[in-house]
Amino acid sequence: MHAMLLTVMRCSMQSLTLSDLAKLTGLKPRTLQFWTANGVLIPDEGTKHGGPGVHRKYGINDVTIACIVAEISQYGLQIGMLISISRQLREAFSCVNRYNIKRYGDICNVFISQLTEGDYRDENNLNILSAILVAVEGTHETRLIIYIDDDGVNLSASTDLENREDEPDCASFLTINLSRILPKMRS
Repeated sequence: MHAMLLTVMRCSMQSLTLSDLAKLTGLKPRTLQFWTANGVLIPDEGTKHGGPGVHRKYGINDVTIACIVAEISQYGLQIGMLISISRQLREAFSCVNRYNIKRYGDICNVFISQLTEGDYRDENNLNILSAILVAVEGTHETRLIIYIDDDGVNLSASTDLENREDEPDCASFLTINLSRILPKMRS
């Protein structure tokens, strides 16, 4: 199981119930249930297949995914695109375990190590993860860029909201300000 970003994000929550997640994101519980049924969100293992009276709980990774996807969903993306986005975010979170990341500085060390070795396979995942961590810590403005084309949906991240030179050269993309939507998780 992937390590939780709890310590990295300095977040006090262990996991949230569906109703708590609805309050945090401003979404209706039925929307979150639909997302869960379709794989956008994945509840904690012990609550995934619970019957009546068992409340699903979501770990910090899925809480983060819910906050990001809630913002993105306002643009009318189809459920398949939301599933693709959540998968890419989960892949970025998998770097926490793979590289033993405990704090933002560890990401920088991994970047340097990969550059030295010429290994760029996780470059985008680490970029996304660092943008999320910086947004939650509130140290810099960060954004998530969602590219939409015939091949599907791809994510990228940037920590510079002022510099628009790295905007995609295509008609279909969204830019989400992570610094605006994720700091509410720090409470």
